[in-house]
Amino acid sequence: MAKPLMPVACHATSWLVPVATSMCLASTMEAEPLFLSIIGGPKSGKSYLLAAMTWQLRKRLFKSFAIAFNDADTVTNQQLNDYEATLFLAEDTEKARRYFQD
Repeated sequence: MAKPLMPVACHATSWLVPVATSMCLASTMEAEPLFLSIIGGPKSGKSYLLAAMTWQLRKRLFKSFAIAFNDADTVTNQQLNDYEATLFLAEDTEKARRYFQD
């Protein structure tokens, strides 16, 4: 078993994420990855759901653990980034509403 990332006064089964105030159980850090599929008909909102989930993950990882969640490949993720921008960074909210009604 690997040692905690920072020395802390806790049991050996706990981990402290650097520059964070939240504790993570070792079992969480060692868990097998979980893969999910999002299925649905055309234009049912699968891509926008993924964009919203990614947006929230970026915010929560940074706020809770001071972890920056950045794209490893911005070219491949450009469409996802565009969806996020449409959902959360729209300067003209009326334009964004019309976009979703089409």
